[in-house]
Amino acid sequence: MPDPSKVTVLEFPKLSEFAAEQFIKIIQETLKKQSRFTCALAGGKSPEPFYQALAKFKNEKFWDKVYLFTTDERFVPAGHDYNNFSMLQRNLLAELPIPKGNCYPMPVDLASPELAAKMYEAEIQRFFNLKTGQFPQFDAVLLGLGEDGHTASLFPVVPQWKEKQKLVISLAHKSVEYGRLSLTLPVLNNARHVIFFVHGEKKADVMKKVLAAKSLLPAAQVKPLKGKLYFWLDQAAAKKIRIQ
Repeated sequence: MPDPSKVTVLEFPKLSEFAAEQFIKIIQETLKKQSRFTCALAGGKSPEPFYQALAKFKNEKFWDKVYLFTTDERFVPAGHDYNNFSMLQRNLLAELPIPKGNCYPMPVDLASPELAAKMYEAEIQRFFNLKTGQFPQFDAVLLGLGEDGHTASLFPVVPQWKEKQKLVISLAHKSVEYGRLSLTLPVLNNARHVIFFVHGEKKADVMKKVLAAKSLLPAAQVKPLKGKLYFWLDQAAAKKIRIQ
C-alpha cells in the first residue's frame, strides 16, 4: 500500500479541480529551483477532465517554461480521433499559451511504429543531453490506468512492457487497438513526480490489484526510484481499497 499521504480520494467533479491545482503547485515549486519544467502527459479519454481543469489556469505566467512530451501514442495520423496528442491539443493546448516549439508529440508520420520509437528516443536523448544508457528525468509524469492493469501503453499481454534499456518502445498485439508507442518503465520510474489520475467504478477492481503488495501488473511496477508517487482517485475507483 502506498504512503496514505500520497493517496487522495475525492468525488469526481472535485477530483479534476484538485488535480489541476496540485499540478500547478508542482510546476511552481519546480520553477523556483530551475528554469524549465518538463512533463510527459497521458493520452486516452480518462485524463480529459484533468486537462480541461488545468486549461483554466491559462493566465499563469510560466507556460513558456513548460516542455511537454507524451507518455504514449497510438500509431494513427495526427488529427485522428484516437491520436493522443490531438486529444491534448483539443483539451489543453488550445487554451494554454505553451509555445509550439515546447511540445514534443510522438511521431506518427513515419514508415513504422518501430522507426517512430527510435526517432522519439533520439529526440528525448537530444533534449535531455543524455549519454548512452542514461534515462531522462521528467519533472512530472501523468499516468492513467487501464482495466487490465496497463499504464501508458505498457500492456501485460505484450512482453515489451518489461523493457529495461530503451527509452521508447513500439508494440502491437491482437488485443491492443492500433500499433502503439510508449515510454518505458525506467523512464517513468526516473521522474520526480509520478501521478496516477484514475476515476470510474470500472477501475475499482484493477486499482485494488495494482496496490496489492505483490502485484505483477505493469502499473504496479511504477515505483519512482527517487521521486514521489501519487494516486489521485475518485470515490468510485477507490471503493475497494483500504487506506490506513
